[in-house]
Amino acid sequence: MKKNIKIIEKLKFKKNVFLSILILSIFLSCSSDSEIKDIKSTTACDSTNTTFNQLYTQTAIDNFDEITLDTSIHSYTFEVLTSKNICSIGYQSYHDIPSTPYHIEIFNNTTNSLTYSSDLVFSGTHISYVNVGSIPLIVGNSYTIKRFQNNFNNNAINCIGRVITSNLNNNNDRFSMPLQLGDLKITRTDSGIPEFENMFLPYIDMVFE
Repeated sequence: MKKNIKIIEKLKFKKNVFLSILILSIFLSCSSDSEIKDIKSTTACDSTNTTFNQLYTQTAIDNFDEITLDTSIHSYTFEVLTSKNICSIGYQSYHDIPSTPYHIEIFNNTTNSLTYSSDLVFSGTHISYVNVGSIPLIVGNSYTIKRFQNNFNNNAINCIGRVITSNLNNNNDRFSMPLQLGDLKITRTDSGIPEFENMFLPYIDMVFE
């Protein structure tokens, strides 16, 4: 009888040890998954040398990269060749109005619908980035990203932004569209003034996940 009790106690002890190991393994596994998710969340939206930045830099080589165009609207129309999600938008505020928000819109021209709209504040000393969640872009659709500055205190200079202008011989010269790098294709630029269409490329950065 005593022998049977000892056997039962041993079996109970082994069972408890096994359950403890199993629970610990599950806990550690969950912790690892959580840590991996945390790492992914901090690295998925990387603003370092984005596709747009590379395209802008490439375009600037033979043209003029300036802070010059004093219109309230700066925009460009684009497509993506593979499905993308925008997680952050980068811009530099004019240095005299660093705390004044810019209204940013992304419009889907294909579906005639607004994809994103918000007032964002950027640094006045460098390109800074604001998280915008995860904005999906569909292959084959045409989008326009716009920055508006309507709160410029009746001073046109406060509408100035960074743009590339064409290094050609007269004021009627325009970029040959599209401008393309990798999966990003820019098909048109605009400032709300028809005469300026495709004459400049504004620095409005998009960070893809």
